[in-house]
Amino acid sequence: MRNYILLGILITLLNKGRQTAKQLAEKYEISTKTVYRYLSFLDCAGIPTISYMGKNGGIEIASTFKLNTTVFTKKEIARIWNALDSTRPLNETIDDDIKQKLNYSAIKEPNSVQQLSQQFFIDSTPWGTFYHENLKLKHIKESIETQQEIEISYQKRNALTETRTIQPYALILKDAIWYVYAFCLQRNEFRLFRVSRIQSYHILKTTFERKNISLSPDLWNTSLQNDTPTILLNISFSSDVKAEIIDWLGEENLSSSTTASANVLFNEGLLHKLLLLGRHVKVISPIAVRDALINEAKNIIQNNSI
Repeated sequence: MRNYILLGILITLLNKGRQTAKQLAEKYEISTKTVYRYLSFLDCAGIPTISYMGKNGGIEIASTFKLNTTVFTKKEIARIWNALDSTRPLNETIDDDIKQKLNYSAIKEPNSVQQLSQQFFIDSTPWGTFYHENLKLKHIKESIETQQEIEISYQKRNALTETRTIQPYALILKDAIWYVYAFCLQRNEFRLFRVSRIQSYHILKTTFERKNISLSPDLWNTSLQNDTPTILLNISFSSDVKAEIIDWLGEENLSSSTTASANVLFNEGLLHKLLLLGRHVKVISPIAVRDALINEAKNIIQNNSI
């Protein structure tokens, strides 16, 4: 049993009222037989559901029922609230509806839930105002839900721009950067696209059928590692940037108070990170990283020389 589907069915019935088994099956991509199985779990949990026959028939939760702490504790509701806040750029209106339902139908102390939910925050938005970026994320999310293909103009690392047609499967927030995991029709394989590099996009009327794959971080992590070599980086650093080194590589990878050793991806991101640390860090090995860093520094000097 998938708990998130059970929770989703419960919230859908609470928010939207009467639903047919077919509507629930299509929404959560399961069979109507599985829908009734989940409804039986709700009944066993003390949440009574009623089925109505006929033209306007369907399934709804008994009007006398209210969520209470036998279903969710205040801390559990606060945790759900935090999870909803973390995806706010994608589901602002829907999340507010769910939070209101959880807050005011669940318990008699709505303010206490709000206080608990404000003990920590997951803020996935960048600094400043990025309205267009959030709009792009919302449109991609809608395309994932409706299974519509998207034609994108994508800027590669070498500054070249390519037109791709993708079938989006999931939005991924990794290392504070948004990606879309999609099947690329031009490459005939799944690819990870950085959302900020999608310069323009057009949602097509063409729909696609999702492939029967189980999505997990292993898929895109493996894809990224296959495209980018992993190296053992050894550096020395001054005490002025020790906190930044710990934030980046982790305290467990400190060899001493001024040296560190960690497995990292050898890409432009690594060079940018080392350049940001500037004179406070020295690359001990590999030599290839040191040479690439020196060449990048020379190019910066040349481009900014008078």
